[in-house]
Amino acid sequence: LAVLVVEQSAAARWGEHGLLNTRGELFDPDAHHIPPELARLEGPEGKESVVAQRYLAAEGRLAQAGLRLTALRLDARGAWEFDLANGITVRLGRRQVDERFEKFMSTALKLVTQRGDDIAYVDMRYTNGFAIGWRGAAARGPGREGGHDA
Repeated sequence: LAVLVVEQSAAARWGEHGLLNTRGELFDPDAHHIPPELARLEGPEGKESVVAQRYLAAEGRLAQAGLRLTALRLDARGAWEFDLANGITVRLGRRQVDERFEKFMSTALKLVTQRGDDIAYVDMRYTNGFAIGWRGAAARGPGREGGHDA
């Protein structure tokens, strides 16, 4: 009788308490040993593998651009969004998710790397472009106070 024991290798956190391995399989870790630096993934039950695959594909591309993916979510309606370490949320929506991610990488990425501290979110769900939500003073713009003309 031969027994082979293979330790699970965590690729990301799943929800509040679980971990996903590199094959997108959910496993329960020792509660005291969840590495805080792992990205947090969320999605409907049974979608762990789909979410893990998208995470692994996006994480490497973003890392090459100098950005760190900290969270990826798939909601019950099938809409995707992710968070970056600089606090920016990127909304991809339900349709054409791969195309929208590519559009983010080819168009919005430069703005995100240059003005990341001023950006709250990037909404890629538009056919002919994208929208940016600004933070704090950047949202008001020059000559405006509280969002109203001064």
